[in-house]
Amino acid sequence: MTISEFLENPTKSIVKYPDPVLLGMANSVTDLEPWQKISDIMIGLMGKFNGCGLAAPQVGLPYRAFIVGSSKGTVLTFINPEIIEAGKTMESSMEGCLSIPGFFAVVKRHRKIKAKWTGLDG
Repeated sequence: MTISEFLENPTKSIVKYPDPVLLGMANSVTDLEPWQKISDIMIGLMGKFNGCGLAAPQVGLPYRAFIVGSSKGTVLTFINPEIIEAGKTMESSMEGCLSIPGFFAVVKRHRKIKAKWTGLDG
């Protein structure tokens, strides 16, 4: 799905595994202009489906962008994120995925990372 197709007819659901958009390589975002509106649509879907984060491929867009709800009630948008450095300490927690409803698993992640990304304001 192209960005213009998405904006003309925004999805009302989450893309489910094994949809090819979830399995393919996501493209870098080159034009920030439409991403405020895309982010707003994604925030609505994340709330509708009780998620705490949502990636662009989960709404059918093959781009490197995601949103995350914070403990303070705000939602952050990350565009073209890149992990620069990962700490050695790992921690495990139970996680689910809106694209695989009802499935939960213990996921091991780095406790600290150093990352860079672009926000909606560039």
